[in-house]
Amino acid sequence: MKSPIQSLDEKGFALLEGMLPQVRAAQFAKNLLEAPHRQEAMTGYHIVCEVLNYDAEFAELVMHPVTLEIVRYLIGAERKPPRMPLRGPQRIVCG
Repeated sequence: MKSPIQSLDEKGFALLEGMLPQVRAAQFAKNLLEAPHRQEAMTGYHIVCEVLNYDAEFAELVMHPVTLEIVRYLIGAERKPPRMPLRGPQRIVCG
């Protein structure tokens, strides 16, 4: 089985199977559908913003070791948060 990092490099995405029990994953999916800050990105896909402000239980996903491994890979382990809060749309360019 390939690691999430290998999958990202080869396919541009990673399926994180077995990260949560099915019952817990179903609850997260239900909560995402009820989240107030949703935008349609393209047909069939939505972006959910401010999900941690809506339901702090999503921190479980953010702080999961697999998620943290992927974030460290994508933006680097030494990346520090800005001193001032970011304003407006931001993007991270890696390379």
